Amino acid sequence: MSLCHCCRFTLAEDCHLDSLISQCSFNLTGADFYALCTDAVLNAIKTKISLLESGEVEVDETLEVTEEDFSSALRCLVPSVSELELQNYKKLQCSLATPMSKTL
Repeated sequence: MSLCHCCRFTLAEDCHLDSLISQCSFNLTGADFYALCTDAVLNAIKTKISLLESGEVEVDETLEVTEEDFSSALRCLVPSVSELELQNYKKLQCSLATPMSKTL
């Protein structure tokens, strides 16, 4: 089940996730991407509330998440694994890896 199905939001037509992904650091985890999506939805909710309070939009049940919502969330995101930790995990993986010739 995708996040879109859980939270009932739609992506804005101008939202290009491929360009957003190209801005992400290489050490983001699955949990980091989930946090990114959740924060983007929260940004969209805050915008919607602000527009409702100012009377700029009518009350409806739609929530549209824009590329700016994601970009703003990405600027605030702190990866759960640092680059140093990632390097240590790679070293550990290499030290524990068994060459294929020894396993045969």
